[in-house]
Amino acid sequence: MKNSFNKKILEKISNLKIEEYTNPILVPGGFLILKVKDKKKIEKKIDFEKELDLRIRSLQNQQLNQYSNIYFNKIKKDIVINEK
Repeated sequence: MKNSFNKKILEKISNLKIEEYTNPILVPGGFLILKVKDKKKIEKKIDFEKELDLRIRSLQNQQLNQYSNIYFNKIKKDIVINEK
């Protein structure tokens, strides 16, 4: 829902010139009318090696967390506590 909402707004404002308004856009709370005050072009340089490394680390951490939770649950299941 969120992505389609953002795409809908982006489609409406992408072709507008400065100081122009959009037609009313239907949103869950009613209607939305936007005005373009200024346009800026932003260049973002992406270091693909760094992004790849971050993604690999994230996936490794996710797997390690899964394995540790599985091991912990197995140990917790096998432990018997004697209180005397």
